[in-house]
Amino acid sequence: MLEKLGLGTVQFGQSYGISNTHGQVSPREAAAILAGASKAGIRLLDTAANYGEAEAVLARLDIFPFRIVSKTMGLKHGLDAVIARARQSAGALKADTLLVHAAADLLGPDGEALWSALQRLRDERVFRKIGISVYAAEDPAALAARFRPDVVQLPFSLLDQNGKSRALDEFRGKWLVLYFYPRDDTPGCTEQAARFRDAMRELEALGAAVCGVSVDDSESHAAFARKYMLPFALLADRKGEVAARYGSLLNLGVVKFARRNTFLLDPQGKVVKVYLGVNPSRNTREVTVDLKQLAAA
Repeated sequence: MLEKLGLGTVQFGQSYGISNTHGQVSPREAAAILAGASKAGIRLLDTAANYGEAEAVLARLDIFPFRIVSKTMGLKHGLDAVIARARQSAGALKADTLLVHAAADLLGPDGEALWSALQRLRDERVFRKIGISVYAAEDPAALAARFRPDVVQLPFSLLDQNGKSRALDEFRGKWLVLYFYPRDDTPGCTEQAARFRDAMRELEALGAAVCGVSVDDSESHAAFARKYMLPFALLADRKGEVAARYGSLLNLGVVKFARRNTFLLDPQGKVVKVYLGVNPSRNTREVTVDLKQLAAA
């Protein structure tokens, strides 16, 4: 499991966190943290140009055997400065992946120029992968469709029908069918869930897991899962925050619903297919057909 986790390094470069009473960690402490992480089997370090001195500290430490993911500085500094700093990160850290730190930079007037510059860095093999980190309620589906990144960072942690906390990272190494639906035990949602249930053997044979997400609570999910013998996780997005990050929240003010959208994520956690406003009776077959093609590629 720890091979699928990453270590954030922001405190290597600055004082960070509301519970942090000790400030920035010393280089000696940073070295000890890396040694402990390596011993525990963690192989990914997450850093950024905006993390103060973090990248400079990492460059002076032994970062083998970690893979490095870095993020761009803000586009407000100018495109040339962003690319120069990205090259610096790649040279000093041998960073594997570069993410746009603020998705808003891609949505501004210079967004296309920024993405084209990152594509050139990838083509030059300065970075192996480029992607987007989505921290707010931007529309990740639209960003993925528009820019076709190698990596989309979409963190979440929600309780399932058993009260267990589930995170996106635990599904790394598998295909993931992440489907959003309006309400438990309503006709369309029941049909969609039952069709995924009936297709589970075929989906699992293709190396896929299934997660359903709605704004219902864990107790409602538990009753729904028991009633229809659903074998997959149902996640309780009570505030609609994850649905919003996936562009799948219908907010009517006094009430919120998840829109009926489905996302297919590859084993690296990248969104590779988006199905918007799906038909409950057809969605499972659409996903299965696409998954067979993608898994065989």
